[in-house]
This record gives sequence, C-alpha cells and structure tokens, in this order.
Amino acid sequence: MQLSPNDPDAHEALGAAWIKLRKPEKALEHLLAATRLDPLYPTAHYQLGTVYRQLGRESDGRVELAAFEKLEKARKETSQAYSRSRGGFSDIDPNPSDTPNNQSQ
Repeated sequence: MQLSPNDPDAHEALGAAWIKLRKPEKALEHLLAATRLDPLYPTAHYQLGTVYRQLGRESDGRVELAAFEKLEKARKETSQAYSRSRGGFSDIDPNPSDTPNNQSQ
C-alpha cells in the first residue's frame, strides 16, 4: 500500500492503526505528519495527545489534548452558528398535528 505523503487523513489512519497495534513510536511519526499537514485536524491532535501520554511525554500530551478541545469547541460553535443562520429549523416539530398524515380521520 502506497501512502500519500501529503494526505493528513492517510497519516491519521495509519497512526490510529499503529496505536491499535500498541506501537506508539510508529504512530507518532504519522500523527505528527497529520497535524503538520492539517493543523485544524482535531482527531489527529487527540490521538497525538494519547500517543505522547503512552510515551511518557505528559506535557506534550496535555498540549495536544488542549488543542483537540479547542478545535472541538470551535467546531461545535460553528455548527451552532450555522444552524441558527439557517433559520433554526432544529426546533421545528417535523410532525405538526395539522399535517395531512397526522390529522384525525
């Protein structure tokens, strides 16, 4: 299998595979590449934090897990803002009682 050297998803997936195989040293290389190629990749930061902790690098692990939390918070805020900008459809009842399917017969 050929790894695309500029694909952060491929590096993240390979890093995750090495984690499952309990080879954090090998995972580290690929997760560092993933976060270098895409600094806004939350999953790669989370996994990198996990690998650092497995390797006894607690301080580095905390930095990466903090980056993950910051990125996840930003993603959630963006998602909520998008939902609000679309008219807040999430609070509309998809089955109101006056629709043809719900009217009493």
